[in-house]
Amino acid sequence: MGWQWMAMLVVGDAFVFLLFAVLGLAHHRQPITADRVVHAALPFALAWFAIAPLVGAFRSPTVDAPKQALWRVPLCSLLCGVVGLSLRSWLWRRPPVLSFALVALLMTMVLLTAWRVAFAIVFQRSIQREKICP
Repeated sequence: MGWQWMAMLVVGDAFVFLLFAVLGLAHHRQPITADRVVHAALPFALAWFAIAPLVGAFRSPTVDAPKQALWRVPLCSLLCGVVGLSLRSWLWRRPPVLSFALVALLMTMVLLTAWRVAFAIVFQRSIQREKICP
């Protein structure tokens, strides 16, 4: 995978965490400001970008096979989400409410999986096209 594809993957992942934060703030009718978005997204994004590369979320077949991404990304997201919740609790010095924890884990899992499966489909088609028309 070239650096352009990897950069697109990282930017897309970061966008997912920003979207998660914006959706959460909007749902709770909170002001959507840069500091609130960062406050909401940061622990989860830090956990993802620290752990996901170590467990294969940035390697084949997770990034280039949609069927593999469909089950590998949720597992990785769950692990990173639990770490993100712990980090959030430590950073902001308050334990997570169970309902928030469940919604946060589910939403980040769904958003990351949807994005990563879409990426894998596009990446796979691009590679196949290159094989046909080099």
